[in-house]
Amino acid sequence: MQSILSFSIDVLRFFHIAAGSIALLSGIIALGVFQKVNYHRRFGKVFFNAMVIVFITAVVLATYRGFEFLLCIAFLSFFSAYRGVRAMQILKGGRVLWFDQVAAAAVLLTGAYMLYLSALAAHGEKWSAVIVFAVFGTLSIYLAISSMREFKGVSSKDPYWFRVHRASMGGALIATMTAFSVTALSFLPDLIAWLGPSIVFSPILALIIRKSEARRAGV
Repeated sequence: MQSILSFSIDVLRFFHIAAGSIALLSGIIALGVFQKVNYHRRFGKVFFNAMVIVFITAVVLATYRGFEFLLCIAFLSFFSAYRGVRAMQILKGGRVLWFDQVAAAAVLLTGAYMLYLSALAAHGEKWSAVIVFAVFGTLSIYLAISSMREFKGVSSKDPYWFRVHRASMGGALIATMTAFSVTALSFLPDLIAWLGPSIVFSPILALIIRKSEARRAGV
C-alpha cells in the first residue's frame, strides 16, 4: 500500500512539474504575442489549462506533505488566473456567478491564514518567513477584496474588465516564475527566491500594459 501511495505521489509530482513548465512557457509566449490576438488567445488557453493542473496537483501534494504555505500559494496563483479568465468572459457579456464571490472569499481566508503564519514565524524569530508570509498574505487579501468589489460593482462589457484580465493573468505568470525560482534556483536566499520575480517582473508587466493601453487609445 505504501509503495502504491509513493508511486501515486511521484506521478502527481511529475504532472505538477510538467504542467508548471508548460504554464511558464505558454504564459511567456502569450505575453510576447499580446498584439496578435489569435495567437495570444491560443497560448493563453494553454496557460490557463496548465494552471488548472498545477493547482489540482499542488493542492494534493501540499496537503499530503503538510506544506500549508504552498497550499495557500496554490490558491492565490490559481485565483489570479481564474480572475483573468472570468474578466474576459464578463467583458464579452457574461454574468457574474455566485462562485466568483465564493472563490474570492476563499482567497481572503487564505490571505488571513498567511498573516497568521507570519505571526507564528515572528514568534519563532524566523524573519525571512515573516516577510514572505506577510507579503503574500497581504497580496491575497488585497486581491480578494478588489475582486469582490469588481464582481459586485462593475457592469458587464465595461472596458475595466480588460485591465483586470491583463493584470490578473500577468500576476499568475509571475506566480509561475516564482515557483520556478523557488524550486529550480534553490541556491538563492529565500527572500530573493520568493520575492525576486515580483520585484523584477511587476514593473515590466506594468510597462507592457501601459503600452498596450496607449496603442488601443491610438496614442
